[in-house]
Amino acid sequence: MLSVARILPYDQLQTQRRMTPCISELIRKYVYPSLKDGDNVLSHPMVPGMPHRLFWLNHQHYEKHVFQAAYNQFEIDMAKALVAHLIRNGTDAKDIAVITSY
Repeated sequence: MLSVARILPYDQLQTQRRMTPCISELIRKYVYPSLKDGDNVLSHPMVPGMPHRLFWLNHQHYEKHVFQAAYNQFEIDMAKALVAHLIRNGTDAKDIAVITSY
């Protein structure tokens, strides 16, 4: 927990109702150690065209730097291809969100 939490009053999320458990587990250990999953997320349907709810992409393509900004064209192209794959397999574009670490 951040040290500022010892000084200022705060409320912390206790139950999340959006992420499947395999995704919420990624933040539980470091950000929300007492976070619980709501019952509704246990029955989320699988995403059409995806065999798993979560996957990691490892690659050897380095990022490029322009002034103070960094980007990775390979990762951009992969994200675009994934969105196109989801749409081709029946996911409505309005239901897709791309979240990246950049």
